[in-house]
Amino acid sequence: MHLITQEAMQLYVEKLADKGIIAFHVSNRYLKLQPFLAKVADSTSPRLVARHWDDTQAEPSTGKSASQWVILARSRADSGLLASDLRWEELRPDPNIPLWTDDFSNLLSALEW
Repeated sequence: MHLITQEAMQLYVEKLADKGIIAFHVSNRYLKLQPFLAKVADSTSPRLVARHWDDTQAEPSTGKSASQWVILARSRADSGLLASDLRWEELRPDPNIPLWTDDFSNLLSALEW
C-alpha cells in the first residue's frame, strides 16, 4: 500500500515522461484498490486521469488469467488509444474513500467483503 500513497504518486509523476502513463496491476481476490488509486490520482498535482479495465477473459490453455488494471496519465490524450477503447473506463474519486498518505493508510478499508 505504500506504493499508492499521495507522496509516492507525486514522486512517480515527477519521473514520468511527457505523455507517459503509470500502470498498476491490481488483480486481487481480497483487496479492491481501484478506489484508492482514483482518490490519489485526484489529489496529485497535476490531477491525473485514471482509467481501469477488468479483463475478465481467462484463457486457461495459454495460462492467461483474468486481471484488473489501472492506468494514470496527466491527461486523457496521454492515455493514447486506451482513452478511446471502451474496455478502459474512467475512474472517478469517491468522496467517502480516504486518501492514503505516508502518514495514513488503512488496508482493512480496501478489503472486498
